[in-house]
Amino acid sequence: MTSASASIELPSTKRAKNPAATVALVVAIVGFLVTQVPDFIGVLAGGPEDLVAVILGIIGIVIAFKRGAGKKKAIAATIVAAAALFGMPFGEGWLW
Repeated sequence: MTSASASIELPSTKRAKNPAATVALVVAIVGFLVTQVPDFIGVLAGGPEDLVAVILGIIGIVIAFKRGAGKKKAIAATIVAAAALFGMPFGEGWLW
C-alpha cells in the first residue's frame, strides 16, 4: 500500500498591527478627559498627554500607510487629541 501524505497549509492568522495607533488612542482619550478638569489643573495635566497623542497619532498614520493597519484608530486619536489642544485657549474645564 502506498500512502500519500498531503500537506495542508492553513491560512496565516497573523494580522498587521499598529501599536502606535492603539497607544495614541488610549493616551488621547485619557488626555481629553484630564484636560477637562477645571482651574488650570487640566491644562497642566492633560496638555502634555494631548501633545504626545498627536505625535503618536501622526506616527500611527504613517505606519498605517506602510502596513495597512490601524489607520482609523490613528486618525481618531489625532482628532481627539487635537480637539483637546484646540479647546485649551477657549477655557477648558467645562466637564466639572
